Amino acid sequence: MEEALVAAIFCWLAVVLVLACAVLHFTRWRKLASWLLVIFPAALCAGLWLDLSHDSLKPGQPGYHFDLAALPYLFGFLVVTVIAALRPRWRWIFWILWAVSALISVLLVFFTFLFG
Repeated sequence: MEEALVAAIFCWLAVVLVLACAVLHFTRWRKLASWLLVIFPAALCAGLWLDLSHDSLKPGQPGYHFDLAALPYLFGFLVVTVIAALRPRWRWIFWILWAVSALISVLLVFFTFLFG
């Protein structure tokens, strides 16, 4: 029950964060929007590390192997968002990363309420 509540709160915070990044990017605070977008993949990486650390006692389970396989992709996503935050004038990379973040957050909301 507690895990479902934490997942629901994280999903809604992710949606709010992604929407706030889009709104801030249309204002003159483009640099802040780019750095706020870094929080999303950083939180995903931290959550995956926590999940891996809790499941380290059971390495034979399929969830452990899925988390281990997803980790390089999330770190790559984090690196690209940091590069985009360092280059706030590259609007095209921000919007590509924003669309990916929005898609991930929509999937998180869908799976949270489907399985939660």
